[in-house]
Amino acid sequence: MRTYPSHYDLLSRTQQANNLQGKVHTYEKGVADFNGQLTLAISNSFGGANRLINDADVGKSIDLPEIHHGKSLVHYDNVEMIDVISLDHCHNIKNERLYLKIDIEGAELPALIGAKNLLTQNECVLQIEVSPRQQPEIKQFLEQNNYTYLETINRDMFFYSMTLLSTET
Repeated sequence: MRTYPSHYDLLSRTQQANNLQGKVHTYEKGVADFNGQLTLAISNSFGGANRLINDADVGKSIDLPEIHHGKSLVHYDNVEMIDVISLDHCHNIKNERLYLKIDIEGAELPALIGAKNLLTQNECVLQIEVSPRQQPEIKQFLEQNNYTYLETINRDMFFYSMTLLSTET
């Protein structure tokens, strides 16, 4: 199943152009807190507004004032079912230092929940683009899992695992 061909193809070309084959692993799947399928709404007007939606929102315009510089009403022209996986399901990484950049248009918390083992069994620095209305719940979840909030730059929140600095010599 093709999640959103233009984005995945662009990611694959970027990976190849930077000689990252074997170093960076890409998956043609969405990220969630379970393995299965979800509905992806696709906006032809605003590619950055593509997002996972509830079936009840299919065919509607959704007000997203925080993401489009004054153009808050986003109409989704197409929807498709995509395969989703949790990061814990596809990676069994332990005792490593990791950097994760997460920008998945409103699905950040489910992705973090689906990566709980990855986050708690490794020392991570996180950069998460989050809308202002979601920032409190993201911060609460990460602090409950021993992450320290560092700062917010624009809409990117930065966190690090508490053990990251305490193990430095």
